[in-house]
Amino acid sequence: MPISGEKLQDRARDTALARPTDGLAVDFVVEADRAELGEIVQRVRDGRLRTNIGDVASLDDAIGALHPTTRRSGKTVIRVRP
Repeated sequence: MPISGEKLQDRARDTALARPTDGLAVDFVVEADRAELGEIVQRVRDGRLRTNIGDVASLDDAIGALHPTTRRSGKTVIRVRP
């Protein structure tokens, strides 16, 4: 469901108020759309889109996985279900 113009204005105002005076703040919101997510899944299945997963860890091992002692390529995925 798209965000209304009024809600976007509220978020923009809130972000402006929260922005540090001597720094940069970046804020974005992504709302899932069933059709778009289905398209992404199909592209992965067709080989037109590749993931860059470097490690998959259980929720119990999340702290260690997110703070590795060696450099790893790819994103870390935390699996919340066994």
